[in-house]
Amino acid sequence: MRLAYFITPHGFGHAARASAVMLALQKRKPSLHFDIFTTVPEWFFHESGIVSFTYHEIVTDIGLIQRNAFEEDIEETRKALHQFLPFSRDLVSDLATHLQQLRTRLVFCDIAPLGLAVAAQAGIPSVLIENFTWDWIYREYTVNDTQWSQMTHYLHEQFQRATCHIQTRPVCLSVPCDLETEPVSRPPRSPSSIRPKLGISPGEKMILITLGGIEGLPNHFLPPHFPDRWILVFPGAAGRFQRDGNLLRLPHHHGYFHPDLVGAADVVIGKLGYSTLAECYHSGTPFGFIPRDHFPESAPLTHFALEYMQGFRIEPADFMHGQWIDRLTALVNFQVTKRSAPNGADQIADYILDRFLS
Repeated sequence: MRLAYFITPHGFGHAARASAVMLALQKRKPSLHFDIFTTVPEWFFHESGIVSFTYHEIVTDIGLIQRNAFEEDIEETRKALHQFLPFSRDLVSDLATHLQQLRTRLVFCDIAPLGLAVAAQAGIPSVLIENFTWDWIYREYTVNDTQWSQMTHYLHEQFQRATCHIQTRPVCLSVPCDLETEPVSRPPRSPSSIRPKLGISPGEKMILITLGGIEGLPNHFLPPHFPDRWILVFPGAAGRFQRDGNLLRLPHHHGYFHPDLVGAADVVIGKLGYSTLAECYHSGTPFGFIPRDHFPESAPLTHFALEYMQGFRIEPADFMHGQWIDRLTALVNFQVTKRSAPNGADQIADYILDRFLS
């Protein structure tokens, strides 16, 4: 049985959430095969452990074009959207025909609305999984801008085409939907194996830095003093594995399963994004989070993290200039939270199987 998944390439967070759902579905129904439509690298889905899938490299969404981990390029995003919207009729028709030829049973969207348009054209039921949609994000940039308003309205109409609407906590804009779930994250495999592989002893503290792929590590990022027994692990900070004292740089494609890194860490310091928040939430790892105040998703995520998780907020400027080391001691001393809440991926899988695939 074949299912399609259209995934936005905006970071890896949406791909991580989609992977968690696919894993939960394949665990319950091993015969499922996924056709994944995205420009997120194919290796990400292999490393996530999806057993059976076909990768289709296609631009499914624009999202927000980033200058760096903390800044969006709104003007370049506007230009790209203007070229991408409205969806090409030929593209939608060709993809719809392709899905019909594959005998696709169901189309998922996170949060690339092209998939919903294709599903509607093909007469296949569709499932939108989101904690925000792009029309909600883009409204922040539409003041006195007719072109933005037109694109936002068009996207809003596309998101309304979903047969089934699922929201995953933390939800940015709560609306009537078919199902609201706990946070969705890929389950860890073997967190206990991480420290030995990285050469971190039981008596050392592992501090994981996760920023979504900043290349290199600027000198001003490093605090002037760092305790000897604290090991800073920074994925995406080098082209190869590098150990320099208590700083451990990993390449962007490092081969370690990210939920295992989060589960192995004593503390996570990271950009406040959905997948990192969800992984810290389920692992109970204390989280020093760096928000993007100009990005609309940050406020709901910040509220959730402060209310339900161990950790605190770190201002981007304080982080980038190394003015966070004094607060790290307090974060290290937080206790790991024992979590009993279900993974939202399991809630989604049970619902989908009962409603669409029974």
